[in-house]
Amino acid sequence: MTFNSKYLYKPLVNFSAPIIPGVGLGDITLNTSLPLLKDWLIYNFLVDNRDNVKAEVFNGIYLNYTVSETVMIIINITDARIEKLGCKTGYTGSFLDIKPGLEIYELIKTHNQAYIENGFILLKDNPGIEIDIPSEYDDIDDISMLPNFTIDRIFVTTI
Repeated sequence: MTFNSKYLYKPLVNFSAPIIPGVGLGDITLNTSLPLLKDWLIYNFLVDNRDNVKAEVFNGIYLNYTVSETVMIIINITDARIEKLGCKTGYTGSFLDIKPGLEIYELIKTHNQAYIENGFILLKDNPGIEIDIPSEYDDIDDISMLPNFTIDRIFVTTI
C-alpha cells in the first residue's frame, strides 16, 4: 500500500454525529470500502497516530479499528467493506435518546418494543442498531428481567 504524500490529515470520526441505524455513526457509513480509508489509516499508523488508532483481527475475517477507544470500525476482510460500526462511552452522538451512558431502565421505559436476541438489545421498529448487553447477563432472554446497568457499547449494522 502506498501513501499519498499530499494527504492532508483530517479526522475520520465525528464523535458527536448522530447514530443512524442501518446507515452509520461518527459520519462514517456502513459498506464504505477500505481503500477509501487507506490514506487516513496509513497516516495514523506510519506518520502520526493522533487518532489513537488500534487494530486487531478476530474470527479470522474481521479487522477492528478502534479510534480513541471510543469508535469501532469493523471491516470484513473478505470484501474489504465496513460491516459494522460501534461506539462506546465517550461518544456523544445519539439515536433518539439512545447513546452510550444511558441507563438500561431508561431505554426500556421509553422503547417498549425493545427485546433481547443473541446478547444484544434490539428495537423492533428500528432495525440496524444493537445495544450490547454485558456478558454477565448473557443468559437472560427476557428484557424485563435485566438488572439496571449503563449502556457501554452500541453497534450499527446493515439491515
